[in-house]
This record gives sequence, structure tokens and C-alpha cells, in this order.
Amino acid sequence: MKKLFTLFSILFIINGLSAGTDTTKCNWKNRISRFEVYNNCDSHKNTVNIIGKIGLYQVNNCTKPVRRVWRLSAGSTGSTVIGNGENLYYKVTKNGTYTICLSLYDSCNNCDTVLCKTVTINCLGCNWKSKIGGFDVWNNCDSNKNTKNIIGKFYLNQNYSCSKKLLRKWTVNNTVAGSGESLYYKVTQNGTYTVCMSVYDSCRQCDTTICKTTTINCFPAGCNWKSKIGGFEVWNNCDSNKSHKNIGGIFYLNSNYKCNKKYTRKWTVNNTVVGSGEHMYYQVYSNGIYKVCMTVYDSCNKCDTSICKEIKIECFDKCVLPNGWSQTNTCATYNFNGYKVPGSNNTTYTNPCHKYSWDFGDNTRASGKEVTHEYKKNGTFTVCMKVIDTCRQCDTMICKTVTITCLTNCTWKHKIGGFEVWN
Repeated sequence: MKKLFTLFSILFIINGLSAGTDTTKCNWKNRISRFEVYNNCDSHKNTVNIIGKIGLYQVNNCTKPVRRVWRLSAGSTGSTVIGNGENLYYKVTKNGTYTICLSLYDSCNNCDTVLCKTVTINCLGCNWKSKIGGFDVWNNCDSNKNTKNIIGKFYLNQNYSCSKKLLRKWTVNNTVAGSGESLYYKVTQNGTYTVCMSVYDSCRQCDTTICKTTTINCFPAGCNWKSKIGGFEVWNNCDSNKSHKNIGGIFYLNSNYKCNKKYTRKWTVNNTVVGSGEHMYYQVYSNGIYKVCMTVYDSCNKCDTSICKEIKIECFDKCVLPNGWSQTNTCATYNFNGYKVPGSNNTTYTNPCHKYSWDFGDNTRASGKEVTHEYKKNGTFTVCMKVIDTCRQCDTMICKTVTITCLTNCTWKHKIGGFEVWN
């Protein structure tokens, strides 16, 4: 044991004296946990990348990070720096074999190393010019339709073959507008629109984007809706005492608007058509945010517009519903019968919208659909039950008198003849 301790002591002293020149800490082979270089040709991403990853073990208490520099080697002509850090994502645009090198530098131990791997890219090379059968963009300004659209068609040649679905994306002025073979994009004003189709070949892992411009000039100057609209208001009647809760709306044009034809209106609430006049009243049954829109069409100038507002309804209590009932069909369709509501399969559910309060006429109160009360003395009492419908925001009260005569003032002390205990 003493010999072993002496041996360790000598090694410790030697290591301490030569700490400044120790090269064992620069043994990169033992420090590298992983070094990978590969490509994403097998994925469905539009961009083809060379991907690199490096992982290191920490072998000492060095507070300085190991510096990592990724390079693309060009053989005898040198190399190009393409990244720094633990991971590499390098976009490539043509097929070939690439040599990727990573330089590692340990500033604590003053040593570095270089690791290299090659990766082959063979998934590029889509000749889109020969594949595209047609790409057309036009508008329907010459039609008599109220709505004006930009229309697009894109299709490939019949000899194009791929076992996977072709991915398409339409954009109009950089806004995604569709994903199929055809495009129908509604426009509301004149201008020049850039229509692009981005198509991705998931078999050959390559993509392309082609664009065309179309000019819309089918809206006359008379369709300046901003100057025509006199008012557009949306409200609710949650503050009223009415049992029905409604969303109200009004839309009208300025008095200087002139057209010998009747202009048409369409009200929608959450994309459901609810009216066509100047005013709108729409009954609601539950809390929530409702989107109210008015679409108006000028049959003289042949143009239309839509304006929308959102309104929040919070006038209904959030009832705890039994299974089989939802908030939308609650309360307004319930028939109150006693304190039960008929359900499906001859079952009954407690009405979730009703709350009950009791007054027993003796300065005591209780709540609940069924209660039990004990009177302390004889007398005639008026018992009232108040039913509050929290969904319809209404209540009612029913009362009945009860007479208690069965209670007596008993003095048992003078009535008990005896009470004995023995063994």
C-alpha cells in the first residue's frame, strides 16, 4: 500500500511540474463524442443542405469555449469558411462531392485539430422548363359577376411521373392564396398584382418558383366605399332586461350616394348569413366573440366591399352542463318541468341554468332544488321559492303558507316519575 501511494505521489509531482507543456489533454480522439456530415436529400424540404454536427466531452475545467470553424475544402486551391459553432447547415445548389472540414482549437491547452468528411449530393437537377405544361394568370374584369377574381392555372406535362404528390403553393403579392392546380383570388381594388406558383418535386427533391403579373382596372372611381359609407355599428342588448339576447347592427350610406338601382346588402355572423336589410338583429344563446360583417354591392358601378367588426358577448352565466348537452342548445330550448329537464333515453337531467333560493318565513333561508327545514315553534309561515334562470336572465317566485301545530312546550322535569340504574 505504501509503495502504491509513493508511486501516485511521484506521478502527481511530475504532472504538476509539466502542467504547462502537457499534451495529453489535447488527445482529440478521446474528446470527440461525435462528428457527422450528411445531407437532407431524403427529406421533403425544398432546400437541399449539407448538415454537420460535432459533440465534445469536457475533459478539464477550461472556462474558454472550444472554437469551431467549418470549411468547404477546394483541394489545393484552399478552403472557404461556411460556418461556426456546433452545427452546420450549408445550402447547395448543384450535385457533386463536397469535402467538409471542421477546425477545433482549444485555447486553454493551446492545441488544435482538423477533421474532414466527404458528402455526395445527387438529388438536384430538376429541368422544370421541360416539365411545366402551362402557367396562365388572368382576371374576370370582363365578366358580369359581382366578385372580381385573379385566376391562375398551373399544370405539368403528361410525361411527368412521380409516385409522390406534387406540392404547389400560390402567392399573390407575397400572400399565400392557394395550394391546388387552380387559383381564385378575390380582389377589391385596382392595381398590379404579382402572382407566383412555387412547385416542389418530392421525388427528385427540388423546387422552383415562377411568377406573372396581372393588372386590375375593373373598379371604377365611383367605388370609393370609404367616402360612401355613412355608418356601420354593431352592439348587443346584454344590459337590457329582455329574456332574449341579440346582436344588433346598422349600416347606411351617405345621403349624397346616388344610384338608380337598389344596392344589395348581406349581413353575416360568424360566416352565417343572417340578414339583408339596413338593420340586423341576431339572437345569441351563449357567450363568445362574434364576427359581424356587412357585404354591400353597388349595382350601378358594379363593385362590392365587405366590412367587419367583432363583438364580445358575456351576458350568459357559464352553466355547468350535464353530459349530452352543449352551450349552444341550452336554456332556450329547455322546458322547465318541476326541477327536472327531460333528456334522451327517458332520463332526466337537472337544468344547469336554474338556481334556487328558499325563504321559510322564520328568518331562515336555504338554497338548492330540494331542501329540508325544521321549525322550532308552532305557527303559520309563508314559504317562498325563487327560481333564477341564469341563461335567460330572468326569475320567478312562488309561495305557499304552511301551518305548524304539532309542536308543544313540554316540561319533562315534572312528568318523569323515575329513572333508576342498578345491577
